[in-house]
Amino acid sequence: MEFAQIIDENNIKLRVWEKGIGEILSNSISACAAAITAHKYKSTNSEITVDFIGGKIKVYCEKNIKFRAPVINIFNGNIVI
Repeated sequence: MEFAQIIDENNIKLRVWEKGIGEILSNSISACAAAITAHKYKSTNSEITVDFIGGKIKVYCEKNIKFRAPVINIFNGNIVI
């Protein structure tokens, strides 16, 4: 489930919940979907920053959809086999 709020023509705030997990930090597919939808209905420009609780993803809605986001490590673990 996704909840999007258009802040202004360059920014969207997005929260995403996944079944069985709860709220997730970010999701690139959700960011692209929200940005494309907002841009299609003329609510935003072609360069949109989508803000999640885990960070921001910049989406470019041009001829081809592109996105850019920083990569950060959020978990380290060991598996004993």
